[in-house]
Amino acid sequence: MEPTLDVLREICRRHVLEVPFEALEGPEGRRPVIDRTGVYDKIVTRRGGGFCLQANGLLSHLLREIGFDVTVLAAHIWLPHREYFSKGGDHLILMVRIDGTEWLVDASYTHLVYVEPIEFVPGEQRQDGWAYRIGSADGWYVVYRRGEREWLPLYRFVPEPLDVAHFQEAVAFHLDGETVSETTRTLMCSRGIRGGKVSLVNNVLTVAERGTVTTRLVRDPGDCARVMARIFRGHRDLAERGLRIWRQLQQEEPDSGEPVAVPPPHTSAQDAGRQPGQPTEDSR
Repeated sequence: MEPTLDVLREICRRHVLEVPFEALEGPEGRRPVIDRTGVYDKIVTRRGGGFCLQANGLLSHLLREIGFDVTVLAAHIWLPHREYFSKGGDHLILMVRIDGTEWLVDASYTHLVYVEPIEFVPGEQRQDGWAYRIGSADGWYVVYRRGEREWLPLYRFVPEPLDVAHFQEAVAFHLDGETVSETTRTLMCSRGIRGGKVSLVNNVLTVAERGTVTTRLVRDPGDCARVMARIFRGHRDLAERGLRIWRQLQQEEPDSGEPVAVPPPHTSAQDAGRQPGQPTEDSR
């Protein structure tokens, strides 16, 4: 296997379709592993899923073994329900260089993002009915996806090389002491499909497919079980764990009987009343 662009594209596409995104350890009260040995055991040996620090981290090792020039980067995700980017750079993405050209790789994200690598250059780039671009704002590079009316931010980053061990601080921030975050009280899982992604965050189901996004609430255990079966196809244990977490979150919301619905990242900034980080004329 040679370190070519076609090989990189095929690896990323297969990864997105076959490895579910899941961050089940947090709401289960367990500390996730992000070291290479632990993640390999989870995803490969035990055929589990993983979140960005695990799946993209493991992918970085695989790509290097094939011969790719890989840089690990930290991205700050856009939080539409808070109307700002996360303060901690806790989303792991990759920069891969092939014959002098730089490509962004992200094979593990809760909601819809590019499946194949996108080139680190100005201009719109299309995949499977979706349009993406990399812009610049306030000293950051920002990855956008086109929505119905505007470009929607996904996350921002600076191209500063890191290693996977750097993200131990991110794990500690979310799980330790007084800094325990919403991650420990949020169900997050998703699965790539042809032309898009199926995502569940608490009780909000989002299906993005061939340029169209639909969102609805998951209201009962039977409905949730069907959603879990779709997201975790071929991973029965993960489906059962996800359903248990969903039931637990239902019980923790006595007023409404439902976990809090968190808006997905495709929520329009215009709907929120402002437009954050619009691409500049010199965007790349």
